[in-house]
Amino acid sequence: MKRLSILFIFLLLLFACSNKRQEKQLSSSSILEEKGVLSLQLDSVTAYTNMSYGITETEQGEVFSMLNAYDNSIKIFNLSLPSKSSSIYLEKEGKNGIGQITPIVAHLYVNRDSIFIYNQWTKYGLFLINSKAEVIDKFNVPFENKDLLAKFPYPMPSGGDPIVKVGNKLYFTCGYNLFQKKFSEQPMILEFDITNKTSRYIFPLSKKYDKGFWGSSFRYIPSFAYNPSINKFIISYMIDEKLYFGNAKSGKISLIDKDTSSKFIASPEIYADIDYGFAKNPEYNKINEFTLSNSDYTLMRYDPYQSVYYRVVNIRPSKADVKRGQTTPNISIIVLDSNFNKIGEQFFDTKKYDRAMILVSKKGLLIARKDLYDKNEDELSFSIFKIKKNEKK
Repeated sequence: MKRLSILFIFLLLLFACSNKRQEKQLSSSSILEEKGVLSLQLDSVTAYTNMSYGITETEQGEVFSMLNAYDNSIKIFNLSLPSKSSSIYLEKEGKNGIGQITPIVAHLYVNRDSIFIYNQWTKYGLFLINSKAEVIDKFNVPFENKDLLAKFPYPMPSGGDPIVKVGNKLYFTCGYNLFQKKFSEQPMILEFDITNKTSRYIFPLSKKYDKGFWGSSFRYIPSFAYNPSINKFIISYMIDEKLYFGNAKSGKISLIDKDTSSKFIASPEIYADIDYGFAKNPEYNKINEFTLSNSDYTLMRYDPYQSVYYRVVNIRPSKADVKRGQTTPNISIIVLDSNFNKIGEQFFDTKKYDRAMILVSKKGLLIARKDLYDKNEDELSFSIFKIKKNEKK
């Protein structure tokens, strides 16, 4: 009995040392160097939110904008004057009404007189407004007949996966409404032509999705970035280690044959090797526990200023932690050069950093700081990261 006790203590110590080594390995892997903190001054009715935000390069410099549900407004900051902001107050009803801002409403700030608001719970869906909150135009996105939404993927833009504008076309990532037996034939990006007011679906899910049922529906929502220098989209699927090119003209995807996987997670697991339609009365609690405890891939970013790509990875907690209510994953960020060669990968603790509020700026890669907001609710702060000079290829 005594020998068993000694063996048990030894195993505990071994496990603890293993955990410490793993934590040290995660924290010591550094490719991105923090160069400072950018703090935006918030007014009394604006709180920390990551539901819809973005950075736009304008004639006046870089502009950070975000939706504020508390007063139904768009908050606008010039990054060269972070202590000052302006607001565009949006009407909910009437000729200039765009509805109530909620977590599923998204926006795209082009300039002060060209701002797109997507609100699927309105008659039209998409609005173009100016700095006076006047509605310049309305668009039926994705369909004039809302009943068709029951049959097709529906747009799900957010701060993490924003609306992307290329020329006169807008691109929206989508979530599916109906389970498909073959997802590799299901296009999941909506392209909307604002000139002709027409829409089409492009870029199907990768063939890996056809191998089985992968869990909760959010795992089927792709993330993408656009690189104007090669006129291609780069698409990241949550359960696929590989990245893909998206050709908007053909609407098809093609494999990027490089190692774009994470060193911190195993290959995402399949929940069931069966056709798992919602009509089969799935066990949602088990599905959610499985999904929230199986690491996967998330946001995709292109940085034209440092000529690199960033792929964000969800390092999810164990199933036991999920059952205890600890569902928030930590993250890592894979850095790839312009040819998709891996430069490195770095771990980030999400007690400190916001895994959904990651932006590209001339200043560097900006990651929101939750810990600093907890200390001072009058500021929204970002750590500014640059790639270490000796790491660039």
